[in-house]
Order: sequence, then C-alpha cells, then structure tokens
Amino acid sequence: MSTIFMFSGQGSQYFQMGRALYERSDVFAREMNEMDQLVQAQSGRSVVSAIYGSTSKAEAMSDIALSHPAIFMTEVALARTVMKSWCVPDLVLGASLGTMAAAVAAGHLHRDDALLAVLGQARCIARHAEPGAMLAVLADPSVIAEEIARGAACIASRNFDSHFVASMPASTLAAVEAKLAAANVVSQRLPVPYAFHSPWIESIRSPFLESLQILRPRRGSTGLVCCAAGRVLTELRPEHLWTIAREPVDFQRTFLGLEAGGPHRYIDLGPSSTLATFAKYLIRPDSSSVVMSVLSPFGRDEDRLGSLLLASSPA
Repeated sequence: MSTIFMFSGQGSQYFQMGRALYERSDVFAREMNEMDQLVQAQSGRSVVSAIYGSTSKAEAMSDIALSHPAIFMTEVALARTVMKSWCVPDLVLGASLGTMAAAVAAGHLHRDDALLAVLGQARCIARHAEPGAMLAVLADPSVIAEEIARGAACIASRNFDSHFVASMPASTLAAVEAKLAAANVVSQRLPVPYAFHSPWIESIRSPFLESLQILRPRRGSTGLVCCAAGRVLTELRPEHLWTIAREPVDFQRTFLGLEAGGPHRYIDLGPSSTLATFAKYLIRPDSSSVVMSVLSPFGRDEDRLGSLLLASSPA
C-alpha cells in the first residue's frame, strides 16, 4: 500500500495550530523556529508568536502576512516530523497553498526558498488583490447557479458531492449568504479575506509571478499530485504556482483518480485535517484505503501523531 501525504491551503488555519507538537516535539519546534527566524529577518514579525499567543486570534488568522507563512510552516514542520520518525511518502498531494509545502516534502523546492516565495506572495496579495470572500457550502454547486451566471460568485473548490467552496467579491458576500440561509443551506465563511481561485485575483498575476522568481525548482524524489491540474507532476515550474492560486481546486476529481489506482494510505498533514474529512466522504465502502491525520482544532494532536508513528511500515 503506497503512502500519500496531503497538504491543504488557505482556510485550514486556526489559532494555536500545532501548539502541542511545538511544545513537545524537538523536530517540529526546530523546524518552526528556523523558519520563523527567516520570516523575522524578512518582515520583522514572528509567525510563531502570532499563532501561539502574543497576537489576537483574529489578526493571526485573517492577516495574510501571518496566515500564509503560518500554514506553510506548520505543514512543512509536520511533514519533516513524520518523515524523520516514520516514513517518506510515495506521492504528495497539494491543494492550493498546500502545494508549496507538498513541493518541499517531495524535494521539488528548497524549504527556505519556498518560504521566501510564500512571503512574497502574501505581500503582493495584500497590496494588489481586491477584498473578497470564500464560503464553504454544504450543498451541490447548483445552489448558486444564478450567482455564477451573473458573475457574483464562482466555484473555487469541489470537495465531494455535497461540499464546495465559493469565491466572490466582498460586495456580494452578504447577498449570497442571505440566499443560502433562506434556502436552509449551511455555509461558513473561511478566514480568508480574498477570493482565491477566481477572476477576482487576476490583478495580482504579474506581481505574483514576480514573487516566484526566487524559486529554482528541481526534479524531486517524489511525484507531486496537483489538485488544480488533477494529475501527477514530475517537475514543477514557477508559473504553475500561479495556476494553483488562480484556477479552481478539484479535490474530488483528483482524489478519485488516485483511488482508481489504489489502495493508498492517505496522511493529512494540514492544520485542520480538512482533506482527510473530504477523503472519507469520497472513499467507496469496498476500498481498502486508509485515511489518517494528525492536527485538529479539537486537540489530541500528540495522540494522533503517536498512532501514526505506531502504524505498520508502508508495504
């Protein structure tokens, strides 16, 4: 059974994410601290301090200058912890920003170069992107067909049959939420003040691509599964990283494609176990694939990491 590491993107962050591992895992803490030193040298701000206590919860999770590197750092630190103690993956899967962490885990990007690029992306998004919003919706995408038709919203991510994420300008958010509420459709705002994976971030294309010039991708040791392309990439080009921010994320199609060649052991290394949750809705009852995760907003991270490390070695 092959092992696939999965990395999620913006919207999966939360205050105090990975705190227990930061306090008790030497590998996780060292990785976080080393990357935080680089962030401080570049911006004068500490991501570690922001997510673990000295900054308000709202600022740490919604300020892209903090949340963008925080997600990347947490995922890379967790991947290094698992790889050092347990195994290396046969494939990595990246969704949106998670593709940067996935590329580092797969050896396609150097950690510090990728982190500098993430910081550059955050700066250009804050400077050039118009205010926007993203809503997670528990329904079929047809529920906002009218809004899509008149350009008030678009599908940013397809996760499983009854779950998608919609992106929209900030000016249409209230109306879309009101329509969903009137139809008794459950939705939740993501802590993301921009409309990723939509036409409303086109204004950042040039500065975004410029921020990627620091990257020197190399052929990694592990295949990278991209949820924007829906396939395995054997090499990573900087311009493709614009595609993963601009184009819709199709986790459903990508995951089902992997399952067709299964079984696999899927390890969610994102902050919220978001992709593990989606995967459990997509796996067929007769599949022998296994889904595991470590971090969760509800705690017990150490227990889940312990269970993962005690699991049998990949076959």
